[in-house]
Amino acid sequence: MFDCLQCNRNVTEVLAKFKLVLLVTDDSTEEAKFLIFDNIAYPNFLNKTADELAEEVAEDDDSVLPRTLNDLIGKTLLFKMGVTSKNLKSRKSTFIVDIVTDDEVIIEQFLTQNLSKDATISYADDASQCSIMKNGNNKRLGVMDDGVVNKRRH
Repeated sequence: MFDCLQCNRNVTEVLAKFKLVLLVTDDSTEEAKFLIFDNIAYPNFLNKTADELAEEVAEDDDSVLPRTLNDLIGKTLLFKMGVTSKNLKSRKSTFIVDIVTDDEVIIEQFLTQNLSKDATISYADDASQCSIMKNGNNKRLGVMDDGVVNKRRH
């Protein structure tokens, strides 16, 4: 039983939840923090509930990363996230993930449609846009403050 300080009641049923803050990197030297809430992580790619993760911690030393989370290290994932003006102004901000998948077919399809092997991506620090160079054609992606991405050819 838990005491709720807001409503001053005893609570008998509690639903465990979690959030993950992942430090995500790619083949470059860039890295970003991604925030993933439990309703996005489970069952999309994590396949563990908060209770199941807690059981893993109880089985091991609580200072050790649970096996399920440790297995994410080095794994390729595809993320869809909202981009806010704060994300564009600071390299240290956290991106909130809307969708994540580890499905290799979906990831390969995304990469095939969006990037070639010789593609390079560059980001403007103070501007709300990034550029993707693909096969010599410059495709500019404009990231609006509401997180909408639009394509413009230059």
